[in-house]
Amino acid sequence: MKILIKENKIQQLINNILNDELTDLYEYRGYTTDSTGEWLTIRYMKDGQIVMIYRDDRDLLYVGTEELSKLNIFDLDYNTLQTVVGKWFESTYELPVDKVMIISSKALN
Repeated sequence: MKILIKENKIQQLINNILNDELTDLYEYRGYTTDSTGEWLTIRYMKDGQIVMIYRDDRDLLYVGTEELSKLNIFDLDYNTLQTVVGKWFESTYELPVDKVMIISSKALN
């Protein structure tokens, strides 16, 4: 059975799912310095595991695939998934995101 969801409601539904999955996260903030400069890295942790990493020098967000598994019901292509997750992160954490990388949850830890 297929359910038709209006495009303007998809982001709202995705926001609700991500809020349920990715709330009450522990934030570990650390600065890294090398020859190119200094940047902030924020590791978001849930149950002792890193679920997201944000780098402010590139406005880059890494998100584990397991945390996004409930979004499979929307049958989104990879680019659309990156866009909607980026919009959710920007509105939730008030940090700019230029690129979202969706990678294995094991690779984050």
